[in-house]
Amino acid sequence: MSTSKQNVLSFPGCTPAPLMTYLKAIGVFRIIAEQCDSQATCWWEDEVFRIATSLSQEELFSFFLNEYRPAPVLAPWTGSSGFYPGDNTEILDAFLSSDHQRFTPYKTAIDQAWLALKALGLTMKEKKVFKEQMARKKSDLLRYLRNTMCEEALAWLDAAFLLTSGNPKYPPLLGTGGNDGRFDFTTNFMQRVDLLFCIATGEARPDAAAFLDHALYDTKICGMHKKAIGQFHPGFAGGKNMGASFEADSLNNPWDFLLTIEGTLLFAASGSRRLNSSDKESLSYPFCVRSSAAAYESASDGDENNTRAEFWTPLWLKACRLPELKFFLSEGRAQLGRRNAVRGADFARALSTLGIDRGIEAFNRFGFQERNGQAYLAVHLGHWKVRERPLIHLLNECHGWVERYRRCASAKTAPRRLVSALRNFDDALMRACKEEQKLTGVLIALGRMEQALVHSPRAAVGSDTMPAMSPLPKLSSRWIQAADDGSIEFRLACALASIRDDEALGPLRCNMMPCDPQRPWTRYDAAKMDQPQIVWTHGTLTDNLIAVLQRRCLDGQRNSLAKLPLSGACPLPLSDIISFILGQVDERKIERLLWGLNALRWKKGKKYFSDYRTDPLSLPLPPAYALFKLTHCPEFPESHEAVESKEKIPLDPSIMALAGAGRVEATRMAARRLNASGWKSFVRVAPASADQIKRCAAAVLFPLKKYDLRKLTGRLSITAQESISDVPEAENKTIL
Repeated sequence: MSTSKQNVLSFPGCTPAPLMTYLKAIGVFRIIAEQCDSQATCWWEDEVFRIATSLSQEELFSFFLNEYRPAPVLAPWTGSSGFYPGDNTEILDAFLSSDHQRFTPYKTAIDQAWLALKALGLTMKEKKVFKEQMARKKSDLLRYLRNTMCEEALAWLDAAFLLTSGNPKYPPLLGTGGNDGRFDFTTNFMQRVDLLFCIATGEARPDAAAFLDHALYDTKICGMHKKAIGQFHPGFAGGKNMGASFEADSLNNPWDFLLTIEGTLLFAASGSRRLNSSDKESLSYPFCVRSSAAAYESASDGDENNTRAEFWTPLWLKACRLPELKFFLSEGRAQLGRRNAVRGADFARALSTLGIDRGIEAFNRFGFQERNGQAYLAVHLGHWKVRERPLIHLLNECHGWVERYRRCASAKTAPRRLVSALRNFDDALMRACKEEQKLTGVLIALGRMEQALVHSPRAAVGSDTMPAMSPLPKLSSRWIQAADDGSIEFRLACALASIRDDEALGPLRCNMMPCDPQRPWTRYDAAKMDQPQIVWTHGTLTDNLIAVLQRRCLDGQRNSLAKLPLSGACPLPLSDIISFILGQVDERKIERLLWGLNALRWKKGKKYFSDYRTDPLSLPLPPAYALFKLTHCPEFPESHEAVESKEKIPLDPSIMALAGAGRVEATRMAARRLNASGWKSFVRVAPASADQIKRCAAAVLFPLKKYDLRKLTGRLSITAQESISDVPEAENKTIL
């Protein structure tokens, strides 16, 4: 719609800003569209809220000061609302005695509230008795009010509570039915009306125009009122550490609170139209989800327990009228496929998979959290752009497993490590959705969740309070590209995770956690949580790799396998392995990635990385590694001319036993084993430190590309015509 002949009202700085600013902006639009200009439109432009109306600035001021009719905001079901025995009824009486037209809806609503209380017998003069009766008949009162009150009051009632087959539900935007602890929204709303207008005559008070100018155009003003603002503007809530001194008052503009409450009415609980959840105790309201303590700096474990909900406020680009906006906000749905978003992490995924497709540019995320004693404040948790991120679709492959894990971690008897791993996953997921990152952090978090289950066997096998868990489900090979951050650690972890033997031993995963080699994704078995082939411990990566290498070699020998079970679908170049041996990699990252990559479907023979470097080695090749690798090869490439025999090299377990202890004798035994098998190695012994011997032994587990394996044999061997004595003794200690 063209706005060239219309006055465009702007609200600068609405994002990121307190929730009050957002609600106030749409409250102004709601009032204009309902009471004076039905053709008015609103939209967001450059994160600024704009209203196009036919009213000039002078006409707009005149309307708010002289004609604006406040919504009848009442809560006769709460204490200190003016309806309880002993409450101050002065302001209610002022509305009842007023004859001005602008307060007629308020007057009517108050009369109907009193009639409802009388109809249900809630007229006792003793406050204690009245309170007991109200507790028993509160649901009946809310239902009676919803059926009998005037049309103008229904928007407030629908925003304040939602009637269900059981107890009433209260949208978190308005606390617990119109109050937040002792702070009553309705009483404060009526007090703001009294500050701005003379209720008896309906005329605006002298300072109302200046406050209105400040509320609409952010002009400077002095003499703010010392009134509580509640949860909507944490910075002006007052109290300790809220100003330059030790304590500060809550100062605010009466129009701000008035317009904020008016804005909440657009989120009236047409959420009752969204009762499509199988869990009736977790009803969803427009753009409200359960809290996820993730993806913001102040996140802590206690936030999810001390938070009412998260509220995601939409910013739309297309100009729309009030009926369109009401329908859009009332629908208020974010979906993951056929499922509604339930938590903040789900909402973030919906934004990344275009579950929100109504022309929304972005969302501001707010959490209603305990931040000032037991008071709840609407804390701004970030600004989220709505963009499609196809990689996030991969989370559908493990969504069911994550939800079962969530139920397991939410049990009262759940180990602490399960809760910590789940929170880490939510944080990694939401940051990947927001910052368009690779899924490296998400994959690491999934692995950490599985590791937590392995270290908590009682939780893994299930109980009366926790569901039985299974290992991570099979993930497609698309995760490799989605999680590849280009680091050498990722390639090293992929090489380890791709190691498998389909005959008897299964993948490397079977040496790290309890699972059936033939069916590694079945549920955990309590009787098999301590299998002998599980050798992965809390030790260093080097020690664990040596332990796995020794175990797989022994199991392969015991099962009379044709070759050592060390083959992998993702072999490495020598340059990456040498970097590991020299300690130039982050071993903790390799191990964290390995736990997640273990769940991938590795297809044997498929090339997962096509950009491996084939340039000459820039780092020296330790001879100890060459000796260990050639004595532990699953299969050899085409025979080198230096090899007199084509028979495979017999396995000698004592080589790795000595290497695992860091003893240099392991290299001498490996050289003897090669010579005895028809190799003419010019290295008799490879002197090195104990740490380097162990790292060379651990590096043997990494699958090596056949091209580099042939290169390795050429560097370590001499031709059969040469005599070992012809090789200078100095070369026995030379780095290859």
